[in-house]
Amino acid sequence: MNANPALLSSPHSDVLSPAALSSSSSSPEEATRRLLDEIKRRAKACVMTKDWYWADKLYARGIELLEGVEDDDNGGGDSNKKEELAILHSNRSLTLFHLTQLSQSQIEAQTAIDLNPDYVKAYWRLGQCSAALGDWDGALEAYEKAVEIDSRDDGEGGGKMVKALQKEVEKCKVKVEQERLLIMEGKFDDEAAAIGSASDGAGGGTNNRKKSVSTTTAA
Repeated sequence: MNANPALLSSPHSDVLSPAALSSSSSSPEEATRRLLDEIKRRAKACVMTKDWYWADKLYARGIELLEGVEDDDNGGGDSNKKEELAILHSNRSLTLFHLTQLSQSQIEAQTAIDLNPDYVKAYWRLGQCSAALGDWDGALEAYEKAVEIDSRDDGEGGGKMVKALQKEVEKCKVKVEQERLLIMEGKFDDEAAAIGSASDGAGGGTNNRKKSVSTTTAA
């Protein structure tokens, strides 16, 4: 990780600096794990205070660190690492969503799903991004998948998000039907269909469109 003056002068320079690991007297594995835990703690605190910029920087650094950690040899290390990476990518999707970097947020959500196909929050994030970009079919698919996964979790705490997700499903169904009717009436032109394609960075696709409910809780 190259030194960045802005990062080095930040309130989190002690964990974002490339020297954070080299200054530790612990073994490389122990130092990385300790630094990763501290980064996750601070990132979650930033999310709670809606400090999205630094939350994003911290999660990005956490992903970088975790990707460099070797898998355990006990047979379960790879699975655990993928699940942990999925959480970090999903959380970064949340921060990018609030920074209106919608396309990148969508990529992070999809990466989390690729790492853990049963991770409900990742589908929630993907649904949010897709809806904000005007991709109501994609949003509906993501939300319906989240409902399916959360509904089959009968364990303690399972199904907590089902009601909220079902509300998003119904909203998306209405939007999909509205677009279908507009197309049939010949009122849905190419420009309308392309809304949101240039929204990344400036948040252009979100200003005139009601966003889906946004969860602001990091895993």
